[in-house]
Parts: sequence; C-alpha cells; structure tokens
Amino acid sequence: PIPLPVDPPQKASRCFWMQDMKQETKSDLMRHLFLIARHFAAVCFALRASRETDGARVVVSAAIAAVMDALLRRPLTDSSHGSLPSTHYSGLADGPTLPFGIDPGIFREVSETLLLVAPEHQALRALILDYFDSVRLKL
Repeated sequence: PIPLPVDPPQKASRCFWMQDMKQETKSDLMRHLFLIARHFAAVCFALRASRETDGARVVVSAAIAAVMDALLRRPLTDSSHGSLPSTHYSGLADGPTLPFGIDPGIFREVSETLLLVAPEHQALRALILDYFDSVRLKL
C-alpha cells in the first residue's frame, strides 16, 4: 500500500509503513525495494516506449520513491543507533535540523499529461501526490 500523508489523524495505526519495526525488518524492506526498483528499471528499458508504458513507468517509479521515503522517515523502535539517519531525514534529531524530502513539483507537471490507461494508475498518482504534498508542507 502507498503511505498515508505525513500528518493525518491516526496515521500510526492506519498506515502499514508506520508500524513498529526493528532494524533488520527495515533494512530488508529497503533492500528489497531497491532490488524491485532495479528490476523494474531493467524491464522498462527492455519494453518498447509508448505513451501508455511511459505513464505506467513514471507512476510506478514514483510509488517506489514514496514507499522508500516513508520507510526512511520512520524511526526504529528497538535501538537509537539505526534511527540516526531516519531522525535526521524526518527532522526529529536534536539540534538545529530541518526535515528533508522530495518536492512533487516536477512529478505533478510531468504526470498531468501522461496517458494513464488503467484507473489504478490514476488513483496511484493521486495518492502519491497527496503523500508528497504533505511532505512538502513539512519542509
């Protein structure tokens, strides 16, 4: 599932990616998402380019980026050592720090004119924009 926006009510209980997780779980999830992204890129380069496939490529790649962003934003529950990158990325670290994030501006402009044939791709685009807009408001 696509992550919920950053600050909705009851996000901790409703968002799959905000559940408590240990270091090895988070590491495995991020590693497997990286491998999925690599395989997806390889498949995309093997297919003939068309407007339909371009739309699917862009939306699915943005969905992978949204899940990776949500995973990196989530601090660990079992130790503080593995949470240091997450606390800095999300802006929760001690000291004068601000959160990092991905700006959806270019994705919004590019995906407006894409041919998204499947209704699932349109719904996915809307969920991704909701998530990244909420991240942008936190920056």
